[in-house]
Amino acid sequence: MSEKYHDNFYDMLFEMSNEIRHNILLLLQEKPERMTHIGNKLELTLPEISRHLSRLSESNLIRKDVANYYNLTYFGESLLQYLKDLDFLSNNRGYFSAHDPTRIPDKYLRRLGELSEYGFTDNVMSFLHFIDTNIKEAQSFVLFIVDQYPLTAIDSIIKTAERGIEIKIIEKKDLTGPDVAFDEAHLLAEIGEKPQIEINTLEENEVYLYASDKGCAVAFPTVNGFDYTGFHTESPEAIEWSKDLFNEMWEVSIPKTYLQLPQEVTPSKRKREKTITVQGTEDASQDYPAIQQAVNNFDEVVLKGRFNLGASRVVVNKSCVIRGEGRQNNIPLTVIYKKGWKFPFHEFDSLFMIDEPGIDVTIENIHFTDFNCTCILGENGGSVNVLYNRITLQTGIGRGVTAGLYGDLVLGVNIGGPRPEGGFENGVLIEGNYIDFATSYMVGGHFPQEGEENNPYFRPNLQNHEGYIGYGIIVNDNLGEVIIRDNIVRNMNFAGIHVNDNKESVHITIIDNEVISQVYGSYGYSGSIAGYGIRALSSFGFPAKGTEVDIIKNRVMCEKQNYVGISVNGQSNYLENSGKLGEVRVEENDITLNDGYTGIIVRKTDKVRVAKNQLSGAAYYALQVSGIKARDGFDLSANQNTIEDNIFNLTIKEPDTYSNDQVNRRLFYGKAGVAETTHVWLNQYTNENKIKLSENETLVDEGKKNEITIQ
Repeated sequence: MSEKYHDNFYDMLFEMSNEIRHNILLLLQEKPERMTHIGNKLELTLPEISRHLSRLSESNLIRKDVANYYNLTYFGESLLQYLKDLDFLSNNRGYFSAHDPTRIPDKYLRRLGELSEYGFTDNVMSFLHFIDTNIKEAQSFVLFIVDQYPLTAIDSIIKTAERGIEIKIIEKKDLTGPDVAFDEAHLLAEIGEKPQIEINTLEENEVYLYASDKGCAVAFPTVNGFDYTGFHTESPEAIEWSKDLFNEMWEVSIPKTYLQLPQEVTPSKRKREKTITVQGTEDASQDYPAIQQAVNNFDEVVLKGRFNLGASRVVVNKSCVIRGEGRQNNIPLTVIYKKGWKFPFHEFDSLFMIDEPGIDVTIENIHFTDFNCTCILGENGGSVNVLYNRITLQTGIGRGVTAGLYGDLVLGVNIGGPRPEGGFENGVLIEGNYIDFATSYMVGGHFPQEGEENNPYFRPNLQNHEGYIGYGIIVNDNLGEVIIRDNIVRNMNFAGIHVNDNKESVHITIIDNEVISQVYGSYGYSGSIAGYGIRALSSFGFPAKGTEVDIIKNRVMCEKQNYVGISVNGQSNYLENSGKLGEVRVEENDITLNDGYTGIIVRKTDKVRVAKNQLSGAAYYALQVSGIKARDGFDLSANQNTIEDNIFNLTIKEPDTYSNDQVNRRLFYGKAGVAETTHVWLNQYTNENKIKLSENETLVDEGKKNEITIQ
């Protein structure tokens, strides 16, 4: 036994365990009272009140003065303050069984009772909404202690600073989320003046705290970090507690330094050698120039250790191989991450960018752990190989390029870029990579919504950064052969693997990949489909047609509602030289949808062969073949597709309110207000398709000259 309490301590606990005696003390805390007044207010008989007053007097908690008024002793007054703290802890025992308040200085732990006039929330969005509202209403100061910024409130922080309100922020040195880089105008000041926003850092922040003259919010950590649930109040006493705690932590924090990285790295003038090994320092002022210079001057760059690129990206403009050194438990030992970009941001960014005609580049065996917008971006080159890398984010929230009405885009491997002329005519190989955008507790793909995300009508507010549109691998605007093979892509909330806008010369093979999504879909681009496992599209941003695609032997599993396993689409624009895909094979894939929309979709394109796929789980439709009415001279029907030898083990979901509300002969078949679900649905713009089904499989055929065979 490390510590023994005195017997008087247990006597005191016994006296205070009685509710009547506690109420007497609270009554006397307001003002001294005589025995009869105490008895009347507490509705006690004279013998009862006499007995309790005697016990309290004997315990030195109260005393009687010469006028027969009972008063609190200094001991009794002090004890009530401690009881207020204990009452706060006891009343929130469920929260504090999983959240640790003991990491803050002891004197503030002993003042927890000052938070007693609080509102408690176990909902992240409610907690953050309180903070955002209070920032907008602040009149004199705003204080923050953060391990990651409440991204939905960044705009409010900036506007509040522009109103002249004092803002101080203590950041955790290694932020969980993106290191928000405020404009220099807010961070710098004339000599003798304070900046509008002051930022200090600490190695560890033991509390998540917000305070202003209008309110405060406090969250304590769990074993796994902060879950952003806790207490908020407008109580002046609680605001004062928060200010005192912040100011003490501010005194021991250090000012944040802002790196001014070189705009251009001058290549070495000595004769270029073949191979160099670069050791990471986790100092962006050293790591970024070191990698950039190595890439500029060597044919093979071996990266060892951990690298922080700060707010910069490495531009590859010559042929080279960039590889990490070693693996442990099949995970690359070399780690690269990025910190310090602005939020929100509007420019397409990346960790590595390949951009020079004709160059051949390989990036392999590197673990990328944080970035904004894109990890590996290939805009132009001869060939590119992306091999056996690991690309992980705790969450994609706050890491996207803001794309207008569509919210934030987050991309793992993005080959092709926005250029209409296309790149990489000598081929693209993306093989053996592991990509996951939701490794943290926030696996929902967007901020949790008190279970509302389970409502099929729910859509995250992408423009307010409540979610993002995540792609694992996207290949577009290419000229040469593309192979996407043996990758594991997890927790993409829009598309695991996506190809579009590739030229007629391109043959794309998507084979032996595992695409698993356990997150809620983003319903990107104002769509009614939550997300896709694998999606091939002929033309989206630029004119394209004729691309051949093989989607073979992939495993697709989507847990949440309204996902599509595999989708093959024709054009989504009406630009000159746009058209349908070339020959497409969707064969031997294993698709599981727990609560899906459709297993496989063939839409607005011809001559697709869908064969030997196995579908399981549950969805409204196993397979759809559909088109739309011709437009601007383009044939947008679905013709001469072949569907055969597939195994439909999935349960066809019964029509429900969601499906009945969206009967439009495009998303759901049926009559107005009454949907019909089935294994296979051929809509009215299908022609000459060949469908083979087993006896137990159902079909709706609205098309023309479709050939149906029951085996």
